[in-house]
Amino acid sequence: KINSMLIDNESGGALAYAHLAKLGHRRIAVIRGPEELLDSEPRWKGVQRAAAEAKIRIDPRLVMQLPSLSDSAFGFEGGLRAANQFLSLDLSFSAVLAFDDMTALGAVRGLAEAGLSVPEQCSVIGFDDVLPAKVATPGITTVHQPLKEMGLLASAWVLEEIRSRQAGKEGAVRLHHALPELVIRAS
Repeated sequence: KINSMLIDNESGGALAYAHLAKLGHRRIAVIRGPEELLDSEPRWKGVQRAAAEAKIRIDPRLVMQLPSLSDSAFGFEGGLRAANQFLSLDLSFSAVLAFDDMTALGAVRGLAEAGLSVPEQCSVIGFDDVLPAKVATPGITTVHQPLKEMGLLASAWVLEEIRSRQAGKEGAVRLHHALPELVIRAS
């Protein structure tokens, strides 16, 4: 019974996977988010949907779940470990789809430490469009969350609610799913 503003995580996951598929990738390693995060499952559903639409079978050996948020292996460290784990399996893959940008940056580091260059030998995509993804070399291709627009809409809702209550009315409960956008960079 409260107003909610969410990113459409399922669409974002599908957008990221579809981008890699359009680039010709068929063996895509996926780093899923921690189970306790609300964003994790919808992003994974989007990945699965996009894979089905592209008629690509996801190899379960190339899917890794990040540990709990309380574990130090979340984020950058998790991406580094995931890249090392994927490489140790001796399975071919040409791209990594990471749960978020910090995990993607860790994957880029792991690939680089193994002697693989991004994007020449392996593409990497993240999610969130955080500042480090913009300034990293290579810049990380990512799914942008329109946080500024979401914040402006949320503040407009608050002002409407204040006006409604001052007029003795109760405002309607709203749910908004903001649409993510693909930001193509060098990775």
